[in-house]
Amino acid sequence: QTKYGIEMRPILGVRKNDWEFIINPIVGFGLGTLGEATFTPAARVARKINDSLTLGVEYYMDFGPFGRFASPDNQGHNIYGVVDYTIGKFDINFGVGYGVTNGSDRVMTKMILGYSF
Repeated sequence: QTKYGIEMRPILGVRKNDWEFIINPIVGFGLGTLGEATFTPAARVARKINDSLTLGVEYYMDFGPFGRFASPDNQGHNIYGVVDYTIGKFDINFGVGYGVTNGSDRVMTKMILGYSF
């Protein structure tokens, strides 16, 4: 609804041995007269295979604007199988996802490329 927005994306997590569990209670704010605050949380469970490879499952949700969440079937709910791979100072996160509700895209891919300074 707006051209610009910002997000508050806290990261709450636990790592034990080779496992990690992370929750992101994300709130997005659209800027401008049509701007609204939306709730789009995410979660992740992953296992470290070796020093450069981690496999996991990520779940992304989009409930919609606070005060008028979409009906459950019209919300966005997407589950991804993900691979994290480190090559030198580069980190690659790649995933293939599937939307489990009518409000979701059916099949998606995602990639995040990171660099350690």
